[in-house]
Amino acid sequence: LASVIYGSIYVPESPRWLISCGRSKEALEILKQAATVNGKDIDVLFPKGVVLKDEREESSNFGDLFKPKWRKLTVNLWGVF
Repeated sequence: LASVIYGSIYVPESPRWLISCGRSKEALEILKQAATVNGKDIDVLFPKGVVLKDEREESSNFGDLFKPKWRKLTVNLWGVF
């Protein structure tokens, strides 16, 4: 019970989830805060005017794994398992 209370207070929402809900400004602030905690320069990672993109706008299918961009990685990963 204590971990749930602690988590709801101190752990931020997922930036991916926030973007999917149309709350991209909040997502960007969380990412900037994380970059600062990790000692990264937020001006380099997130230049002025940066816009976070919703991943749902892109669509893909199983066949995309065999396009030249992903073919070698797909075959290698499947060969490992």
